[in-house]
Amino acid sequence: HTHTHTHTHERKKMMQDTNGYKGRDDVLPDAGPVSARRRKESVGLIYIILGIACFEAAETAEASTQTSGPSCNTLTPNQTAQFNVYQCRAIQQPCFASMKPKAFSGFTAECVAGFDGNAIQGITANQIGRIKPKAFMGWNSNIEYMGLACAGMTAAQTSYFQEYACGAFGQDCFTAMDSSAYSGFSKKCVANWRDNELGASLGSRDLAKLSPDAVAGLNDHDVALWTQQCEGFGAHQLASISELACEGMSSDCLEYIPPKSCSGFVKSSSGLCQGLYNPCMEGKNKQNEQIQLFLAVDGDEGPSSSFVQPPGQGLGLAHLPIIFVVSLVGMFTIAFAGMYSARIAYLRAKYTSL
Repeated sequence: HTHTHTHTHERKKMMQDTNGYKGRDDVLPDAGPVSARRRKESVGLIYIILGIACFEAAETAEASTQTSGPSCNTLTPNQTAQFNVYQCRAIQQPCFASMKPKAFSGFTAECVAGFDGNAIQGITANQIGRIKPKAFMGWNSNIEYMGLACAGMTAAQTSYFQEYACGAFGQDCFTAMDSSAYSGFSKKCVANWRDNELGASLGSRDLAKLSPDAVAGLNDHDVALWTQQCEGFGAHQLASISELACEGMSSDCLEYIPPKSCSGFVKSSSGLCQGLYNPCMEGKNKQNEQIQLFLAVDGDEGPSSSFVQPPGQGLGLAHLPIIFVVSLVGMFTIAFAGMYSARIAYLRAKYTSL
């Protein structure tokens, strides 16, 4: 019995020393198995991380071999629809350049979001036009590299642009874009336009295509750069314009707004821009006032009050040809009548003498 007890005590002490425990009260029966299990879990986690990294590297390498050369000419919409994020990131400019336009219809929003900026420069307008509208939700800052290919965009596509993509448009893209594509832009998209790119590239026809909702997204910095572009404003658009944008309008912009469009300021349900109604019309009536002063002077009291027309209804330089023609007709009529009367008087005198 004594021998057995001594053997058991020595065995227990050896286990304690091995596990790093000192003293009988500190012994935890399951301490050894727990530590071993934790070590195994840590090693397993490291293997998993290394495995994922190796997998991603392999995927990227495989994608690169599939999307880097002229072989992209054989890609079909069904194939591009199956591209994963690694393959889309690996597409290089030569691949885009050789890819048939119809293959672009397979790209998803997730894939478009991964397009490399430098590679995008190889895309053409025809290829852009084949991308499905919903896939345009994937564009982000990489749209900055699009350039002249924006000519292929449609209103259905631009309606899916997200705010962060709208803030990345470059001047080349705005210049190349067809006017009809502007009708798809939303208020949130317009609010994120870069005014320094927009001012030099937007035309009056482009502005005319914006929806009233999109016009509401314009700010003072956008409008401040416009002069002749304001000729594209319609009354239905100005009825939705913000007070901030009104404050940014220059006198040059106001002068180019068609008189019939100025009524939009008054029609605004919020009345934010009603104060600009007169300046808007004043720009168009500067010449009218000069003609009114010339034609309607009444003594020392200035222009006759009965002659002053409401804004937009006064005489303008466009009426000068009419006034001139009427004056000439009157002069010729009077001259002809005088000559006719003189001839009659002469004949009467002649026959009377006979």
